[in-house]
Amino acid sequence: MNQTNTLVVFNPLPQRTRGQRLQRLCQALDAAQRSYTLLATDADLKTTAASIQQQLAGADNLIVVGGDGTLHQVVNALALLKKPPVLSLVPAGTGNDFARGWLIPKQPIDAVIHCAVYGDPEPLDVGCVNDRYFINSVGVGFDGDLTKRLAGSKSWWPQLTYLLCALRQLFRYRGVPIQYRDAPTDIEPIQNQSTLLLVVANSPYFGAGMHIAPHAQHDSGELAWVHINECNLVTKLWSFASIYTGKHIRNKIVTQGQLNKLHIETVGVPMQADGEYIGCTPAHITSIPQRLTMRR
Repeated sequence: MNQTNTLVVFNPLPQRTRGQRLQRLCQALDAAQRSYTLLATDADLKTTAASIQQQLAGADNLIVVGGDGTLHQVVNALALLKKPPVLSLVPAGTGNDFARGWLIPKQPIDAVIHCAVYGDPEPLDVGCVNDRYFINSVGVGFDGDLTKRLAGSKSWWPQLTYLLCALRQLFRYRGVPIQYRDAPTDIEPIQNQSTLLLVVANSPYFGAGMHIAPHAQHDSGELAWVHINECNLVTKLWSFASIYTGKHIRNKIVTQGQLNKLHIETVGVPMQADGEYIGCTPAHITSIPQRLTMRR
């Protein structure tokens, strides 16, 4: 009998697809004769991290059943460990942006479960902003403001709510100049420029399918950055629409590059990490190469 112990962390909020995938995963683990423990997340990040760390004794694998928010909670628990277990993901959220970038199949469910249980472990970089770890991206400016406004909102169609709120905020939000320190030379042209949005990304997607950073790689040892200048409304709308295809990077108001670390000195600009509002700048952002391993 295979004694491999697995911790399964899942989002307990009611959702039909999530419940079905959790059930299928448990059936697959039973069939593989793997022992496992189920752990529901808590809304509080620190509470979830502490629970995960307590349950991990002897566990070789951790499987997340949930979306980007649940994965964010798990990463903030694992990144603190000296020897974290191998991570897997059964995508069952609203955005599933990390799963999209990690190329986890959406369907059929058997392929998703097989990937989580039997996939090959590969190195995975992690980012850190102040005292918070992230696996997808950090957004500064427009995206942080949008996430703050959406925090705690309930909707039967979250993607539509996000899109409508984003369109409304494009009319209202005004970018501010941002000052950087410890920055790579290719960031110098945007120093103190009025910033609509700055994204520092470990994964290509955010915002439920927006291809914000096509050059982001999970194992490069660096974080990709994308900067969008404040601009007129027509250009904002065009840029926003083109982010879904990644064509926004051709626009002259968009600058991109890669970095290992970045310090934002400007005070009071809202930020998000993996879709969670985390407060305002200043911020210190760093890349932590190959901090985790994940199956796919």
